[in-house]
Amino acid sequence: MSKTWLTRWRPALAGLVTIALAVALLSFAPVRALAVQFLGLFRVQQITVLPGDTTRLSDINLGVAIDTGPGGTATDPFARQITWAGAASPPDYYIYDVIPTNCNNYNYEVLYRSDGAGGWVTVQDGSNGLGIVDFDGGNFVEIPIELVSLGLTSCNPIRIEFFVTQEGGTKAAFDMVANDSQQQSTLGGTCWDSPPCPVSAPTAYLTYDPNCPAPMGVNLGWANCGTTIATANKSFLCDDNAGSFSLVGSFKNGFDVADFVAIAAAVDVTTGVATPPWFQFGTGGCREGELSLVAVGVLSGCTNPYSGANQGGGYVVEAGPTPDRFRVRIQWARDIAGALSGTARNAAFVLAMSTARTVYDPGPPETLDCPGCNTSACFVLNAVEVFSQSAGRVRIIETPEVRNWATWQNGTGGCPGATPTRKASWGQVKALYR
Repeated sequence: MSKTWLTRWRPALAGLVTIALAVALLSFAPVRALAVQFLGLFRVQQITVLPGDTTRLSDINLGVAIDTGPGGTATDPFARQITWAGAASPPDYYIYDVIPTNCNNYNYEVLYRSDGAGGWVTVQDGSNGLGIVDFDGGNFVEIPIELVSLGLTSCNPIRIEFFVTQEGGTKAAFDMVANDSQQQSTLGGTCWDSPPCPVSAPTAYLTYDPNCPAPMGVNLGWANCGTTIATANKSFLCDDNAGSFSLVGSFKNGFDVADFVAIAAAVDVTTGVATPPWFQFGTGGCREGELSLVAVGVLSGCTNPYSGANQGGGYVVEAGPTPDRFRVRIQWARDIAGALSGTARNAAFVLAMSTARTVYDPGPPETLDCPGCNTSACFVLNAVEVFSQSAGRVRIIETPEVRNWATWQNGTGGCPGATPTRKASWGQVKALYR
């Protein structure tokens, strides 16, 4: 659904004009062509064009009523004889386009927003005020309304009604797309130019549901799968060798996996200065072995996709592109395949970091300290790869769902930081649970 989401519907409106109104409108070749296009959607193979007096075709108003959710306003902002009082949800936005014709070149375009108190607020208006392209040599083009102007994203459902009316407070809707019973131009007659008109009381809309895929993304936090500020940072006085803190990675996959078996993940760490000894977890480092992966259990804020199986895996610490960066590559698996929900937030791994060798301990035995615990750091979960038993890797998720980073001692100025992710091979991951 693009920002010009009304493009396809304006031709639909023109094509749905009833036979009575077609006496006037269908005398124009562009409108006639649009009618054929729209009616074709409903397998109508033939329309009849009757001759009409086009000099009487004046003061046409195109209306678009838009319902985006609860609330709205039931009255018509142009004071036409149209009421939405019977609708379950009145419109939240209204567009009016006073269309130039052969006898009236005036053009006025306006977008209204419900004020929440039974009235309307003008959002944008003027001559060509919405940039509506009425003709390109004979054909209607588009109404280029940004979704953000309606408080929507491309994945929000939207309900719309289109209609044609005429200048004047005594006029109703002469044609409506979703409310045929309320249009006042029918085979039996019309009150076009012959007021008063009965009030149009529409209640229905056309509904557009983009059916977007379920959201996906990764998250990182301390202690659990929460994505609030409480899990964003860990502060430590650096006065204890017996403590432990856990970073929890989680993810939404976007689709179900019936035979889920494993994840691979990449966590990038930035310390802002050359990696101090306290953060040297790799082979030969001052705190080698003080990172560990622990079994995923019950965690607040997410489900456990490893439940009902044995768990296992490993990690490796890799040098980064600069002295202040390194990467922890993680692989974690279950020994038998199980179901993974595509819409739930799932735990990916629990990475424990002990506080051993934070302070000097004369012992016995003597324990030397590894300086640098007070150094601020940023941890960024840059990718989670999801594996199924039958298909191997089925998803690479490299975007945050809510927050894909967490800080230590209030982080660094460059948090979050990242380097390109190196993908895990399916063979590497399969080896974890064989």
